[in-house]
Amino acid sequence: RQVRRNCSEATLKKEQKALEASLIKLNESLEKESSKNASLDKALKEREGAITEFKAQLQTTKASEAQLQKDLQSTKASLSKSNESLEKESSKNASLEKTLKEREGTIADFKAQLQTTKASEAQLQKDLQSTKASEAALDKTVASLKNDLATQVKTNTELEAKLGAVYEVIANVKVQLEKQLNSVSSSK
Repeated sequence: RQVRRNCSEATLKKEQKALEASLIKLNESLEKESSKNASLDKALKEREGAITEFKAQLQTTKASEAQLQKDLQSTKASLSKSNESLEKESSKNASLEKTLKEREGTIADFKAQLQTTKASEAQLQKDLQSTKASEAALDKTVASLKNDLATQVKTNTELEAKLGAVYEVIANVKVQLEKQLNSVSSSK
């Protein structure tokens, strides 16, 4: 009995040691698992935080998308109005271009008329110079004629004076002839 008991105790001690070794390993494994679990728990919390953040971002994105849809509709409406305005402006511009071309034609006509007028003005300037030259020549001729007239008047005055003397001589001769005739008539 004692041997068996010793044997049993030895076996139990071995088993106990084996169990203690297993317990130590299990405790080590447990610590590792606990550490791993703590790490996983931390990672899980981080993921949950990230998911919460993503959810918030998704909500914001959905709100932004809704606003963008509104903005898009508003932009489409504005674009439609802008297109209408553009068509009106294009029509207006076409009309203005037509008017502008008409004005350019009128300006071209006026320029041509202006050139013609300038040419006429240049000719008139030449004619005026020619007329002034003719006027100067005429003034010289008039001055010469005045001189000639003054000379003629002087000559006429001298001739009148001489003619007066001749008339006086003739009158004297006539008086003497009449006297002589009277004298001849008396002697008969």
